Amino acid sequence: MNKLIFQIGLLGFFLSLIFFNLQNISLFEGIIRSFVIFIGVILIALVFVNVIQTVIKKPGKRISGTNKSVKNDNIKSDSMRETTSTQTAQS
Repeated sequence: MNKLIFQIGLLGFFLSLIFFNLQNISLFEGIIRSFVIFIGVILIALVFVNVIQTVIKKPGKRISGTNKSVKNDNIKSDSMRETTSTQTAQS
């Protein structure tokens, strides 16, 4: 994965270098600007990949899903208490 991110960064570097040279910017200034774009593209790609990986690894863990199951357990235990208390009252 790191190799792919690096290659995407290099693509951004060389495309920006060509773009800045077509704008008649000096070679040294174009290389510096392209390097800044290279670092930016790599950082954005790393953040994107990390977000996608965390979403893929944890699709079923939701706080609301856990709360719903806890609420259902409470409802079941409440209904069991009610039936037990009514059975005791009827005896």
